[in-house]
Amino acid sequence: MSASDSSTHSPGIYRTSVRQVLCDVLREAQTEDGRFLPLTAAELLPLLAISGFVIPERDVESSLQELVGDGNIVQIDAAGGFRWNAPY
Repeated sequence: MSASDSSTHSPGIYRTSVRQVLCDVLREAQTEDGRFLPLTAAELLPLLAISGFVIPERDVESSLQELVGDGNIVQIDAAGGFRWNAPY
């Protein structure tokens, strides 16, 4: 099997960065009626690990703060977590 053989890649994994994974997870975290759920950095850690990113919680928090600054997500409050910033 060569390195370019497509069978060596895991199907369904297309994410390229922690920021992308965080955006995807927060966008997908919804109630049945479509409301976005807030998640804390601690709650996001195992979801990141499933996607192949094992990083310290403080790095997740830093990435979340960058996404807040970019306007992609909203911080509920210090303990409430973050949610996707959906246009309404």
